[in-house]
Amino acid sequence: MPIDRTCHHCGADHGRPRWDTEAPLDYSVAHTARWILIAVVAEGLVGVDMEELPGPPPSPRLEAKSLTAPERALLADIPPADRPAAFLRLWTRKEAATKLTGHGLATPFAGLDTTTPLLTHPRVPAPLHLRDLPLPAPRHLAALATTHPATRLTTSRLDVLLRPDGTRGTEAAGGA
Repeated sequence: MPIDRTCHHCGADHGRPRWDTEAPLDYSVAHTARWILIAVVAEGLVGVDMEELPGPPPSPRLEAKSLTAPERALLADIPPADRPAAFLRLWTRKEAATKLTGHGLATPFAGLDTTTPLLTHPRVPAPLHLRDLPLPAPRHLAALATTHPATRLTTSRLDVLLRPDGTRGTEAAGGA
C-alpha cells in the first residue's frame, strides 16, 4: 500500500505517515537500535512509542519542561533508583499520544497528563486511550495511544512470522 505523508495541519509533505487507502486501517511505528514496534488498528487512529531504559535520571529541567504537576508528584513518591524507568514510562505515553495526533514533539509535553488511562489532548476532541505494552525486548518500555479502546492485543514476532527460507509462516505465531 502506498504511504501518504500529507500533513493534515498545513498540507506539506511532512505529516504523520498513513496508508493511502480507503480501508480504515491505521498504523504507527517506533524503533530503537535493535528493535522495531509496529502497531496497527482496524478502527480509529494509533500512536506507539518504544524507548530503551536509560542509565542516569532525567535532569530537573527536563522534568519541569515535560511533566505535569501530578506526574511530578508521582515521581517524587518513587525511590530514586526507579525514577529513570518511571520517567521513561510517562515519556513513552506522551510520545505515543503525540504521534497519534501528528503533532509530535511540537506539543508541549508539560500539558499532557499521562497518569491515567485516558488523556485529554488539546488538539483532539475526544480523550485518547493509553496503554503500556509488554515487550519481549529487555530494558525497553512501550506505550500505545488509540482513539478507541484497545480491547485486544495480538503480538507477533517477525522472526517467527518469517521462515528461514524467507516464506511467510503465520501458523507458527498462532494465526493473528
